[in-house]
Amino acid sequence: MATLLIHDIKWDCDGSDPVELGLPTTILVVNADNYEEDDESTDILSDHLSDVYGFCHEGFFVEKIDGDSVGDQKIDAIMEYPQ
Repeated sequence: MATLLIHDIKWDCDGSDPVELGLPTTILVVNADNYEEDDESTDILSDHLSDVYGFCHEGFFVEKIDGDSVGDQKIDAIMEYPQ
């Protein structure tokens, strides 16, 4: 199963601190077998983040990772890839 790491999420919080609002900056995405490194898959992730957390964002980075190995990266949340 493919696993993704979404990191450095820049939430649009109207000046509020995303951490104080409980918003993650790093998310492990499991069951991401349908993810392709293209604009459509990135748009799917983007829409899903906004739907799940109720805030828009100004961008993020996505990396495919091997298994659940994230090194010493702190994970704030885990979610499944939207189907």
